[in-house]
Amino acid sequence: MNDYNVNRMQPRRSAWILSDFRRYVIIGAGAALVDFTVYTLLARGLSIHPVMANSISRPLGGLVSFTGNRYWTFRGRGKAALHIQFVRFWIVWGLSFTLTEALIWLFHDGLHWEALISKLCAEGTAVLFNFLMQKYWTFH
Repeated sequence: MNDYNVNRMQPRRSAWILSDFRRYVIIGAGAALVDFTVYTLLARGLSIHPVMANSISRPLGGLVSFTGNRYWTFRGRGKAALHIQFVRFWIVWGLSFTLTEALIWLFHDGLHWEALISKLCAEGTAVLFNFLMQKYWTFH
């Protein structure tokens, strides 16, 4: 079945959601690259403590994510002003961070899964959570 409504010649809703999700994943990969690059430079290159390095690199990745998602993934959609979307983004970011911490604890300590598998499952869940929250709340 094609992605266009024959009567209106407009992409179906599912096509728009899939397109947004693809863009979201690309921006997420870029944000992760910034996060891990800055973290590596600070922790390994400058011998800054890993917790301090992460407290700098992760928010920088978050800024890349906010900017890319606002202007490319969701293309400036939404009725809320920039500062409202910015605050909403960081609320979602904090909730997501809390969610991943809880899921890692559940998978690793509760279910006794291996650490990397626990992290991957938690992050996979967070990707879906973040996309839905950003699409339907932050940038809506």
